[in-house]
Amino acid sequence: MKMVFEIKQNVGKTLESLPGLTYTAVRQQLEDFADRFKSKLARERMSGPPGINWFGAKTLKNSRHFQFYVVGDSLKSLSMVSRISGKLMMHETGGTITPKNGKWLYIFNRKGRLPGTRGTIVAKVRSVTLRPRLQFRATFESMLKDEMGNMDSAVAGALAEASKGGEMKEIT
Repeated sequence: MKMVFEIKQNVGKTLESLPGLTYTAVRQQLEDFADRFKSKLARERMSGPPGINWFGAKTLKNSRHFQFYVVGDSLKSLSMVSRISGKLMMHETGGTITPKNGKWLYIFNRKGRLPGTRGTIVAKVRSVTLRPRLQFRATFESMLKDEMGNMDSAVAGALAEASKGGEMKEIT
């Protein structure tokens, strides 16, 4: 009877520390995933075809236009949030760009321009239609399959860490 009580006591200590350790391990894994996802998007989807490849596109790669972060103070509320700016949303979903003021959109050639000028006008159009091309969601879903294995490993690591403190001894 005493042995059963001691086993329950050790398991109880393990289970008490498990939620905090699991939360920390899973949160760290989610933060790492968010960093890897952001890097992959900038490297693969926003650099040349099929991504954005025009003058000034480098500014869309900065952290102001797409952000990924982890929120939640418990395992139940833990989640990764992704936000992209309206400019990038247009490239993600597709759509038509029309002028806000005036009748025309002017497309400039910035190569060889004089300082302080916009460059040479290459085209004058009423609207520009963009096709969906960044595929953030498809990239996320392809990475998520691999990430689920990493989450399982994080939970298993937390369980191993929580059970380190308990010692089982045979009582006769």
